[in-house]
Amino acid sequence: MSTNNLELLSLEELLKNAQTQKATEVHISIRNFPYYRCQGILQVSSNSVIDDFTFWHWAKTIFSVEEIQQIKSGNPARRFYQYSFANLSVSAFLILQGAAMTIKFLPMDIPTVDKLGISQISTNISKYSDGLILITGVTGSGKTTTLTSIVNDINQRNVKNIFILEEGITYSYPKSKSLIYHWEIGTHIPNFEQGVLTAIENHADIIVINEIKDRSTFDMALRAAKRGVLVIASMHSSDVISTIQELLTFYSSQEQDFIHLNLANHLQAIVSQRLVTTLDAEYKRTAIFDLLFTNEQVRNYILAGKIQDLSTLMQAGKEDGMSTMKSELESLLTSGRISEDTFTKTLQKITS
Repeated sequence: MSTNNLELLSLEELLKNAQTQKATEVHISIRNFPYYRCQGILQVSSNSVIDDFTFWHWAKTIFSVEEIQQIKSGNPARRFYQYSFANLSVSAFLILQGAAMTIKFLPMDIPTVDKLGISQISTNISKYSDGLILITGVTGSGKTTTLTSIVNDINQRNVKNIFILEEGITYSYPKSKSLIYHWEIGTHIPNFEQGVLTAIENHADIIVINEIKDRSTFDMALRAAKRGVLVIASMHSSDVISTIQELLTFYSSQEQDFIHLNLANHLQAIVSQRLVTTLDAEYKRTAIFDLLFTNEQVRNYILAGKIQDLSTLMQAGKEDGMSTMKSELESLLTSGRISEDTFTKTLQKITS
């Protein structure tokens, strides 16, 4: 393909071509060929080198005039964008050769809680009308998918006023019973704090935060929970114990009584997950969970600072919907769904 032909090719056509090759990402930069990532492997496309004119012509189909100026001034921009055939996460930034865009294909459909095997977890969470629900996991654990599936389950079964705040949109929610306001931080609202305040002022029933990374965001989540809003938020942490410990580090030693009291009063549940490779023909990976649902005993343990001892309550709290990753991993081994090797390696990760 000649450079002239590439200039005439629209970004939409390029992306359709990438999609036919089952690409998950497209990398575009000035003075370079377009690259596709297919099955995790980056490969050069058959298109010609992208010149300056073509790059900025394509960028203008995604970004506003103000965002184009932002990119050209050296400040990266990110945008969720939709075609009829694809949902996209697009980021653009300057490089030595000029500028570049990374375009990620996002899922078109939200997996159901039944498909993910979390229908009971979702049912338990949907019983709450206020307080704080935390969905946690390490990078690549599937926590965003779990959070989105649970929120969409609520959307399909209840009439709620739901405000969703994300730094980068991953899923687009379908119209159903609930009223959904979906904001991308930096595009529709300046920051999480302003988003939470606006949601509270507009009588939110549920606020979704993806994700809590610092004290200021968590303080706003607590503020909403205290106002009678159900806050469902994600965090980057590996299990229930480390999640609470991470929250405690946001506060000084003089504030520990304050945060223990607030967690005891307003934390409703923590769902921590990790993906495990299975022997199943249909599902190659499944999630195992740490599940903590707050009851009087859990509250007393949090107030007393007995965070490490919460695992004992989780092991004994099956009737309250609680569980541990270790017990779920053992069940997978007993049922023949995972290999001995997978069991041993995963057990080392969750107990180290």
